Amino acid sequence: MALHGFAEIDGDTALFTDGDRDALRLLEQLRAAGLVPSDIQEAVTRTVGQAMAGLADWQIEMLYQFLDAGSAEVDEGQIINLGSRVLPLLEKMQTYVWRRHLAAAPGGGRRSAAHHPTRRVRKPARWSSGSPTWSGSPAPPVG
Repeated sequence: MALHGFAEIDGDTALFTDGDRDALRLLEQLRAAGLVPSDIQEAVTRTVGQAMAGLADWQIEMLYQFLDAGSAEVDEGQIINLGSRVLPLLEKMQTYVWRRHLAAAPGGGRRSAAHHPTRRVRKPARWSSGSPTWSGSPAPPVG
């Protein structure tokens, strides 16, 4: 199985990092909690990987368009410097937007409740000072 949508590499090539192992452990914790059944585990990793690949492609393309718009020649050090300043900001923005979508998602869950009449859907998030809270406490920290 290709982890997070990356292509499989054969041979003795070192492919996975400690971060990949940590991500696999997180997936195992989700599976153990019953949130990701083992029969869809591969589909979950593929879907997350494809979504993240799309974001990464967009972010890199945006960086290159910004650099192409400049009139001066840009060296590798300048690209790395720009990336190290811009990418953390994009990460914070996408995390914020993702959490906003999570907070809004239970409203959409009411539609699926019609298919499961015995289930009751309750919106778990509420807003306080513009950031989501879950059951009265701040949203879980990222990373």
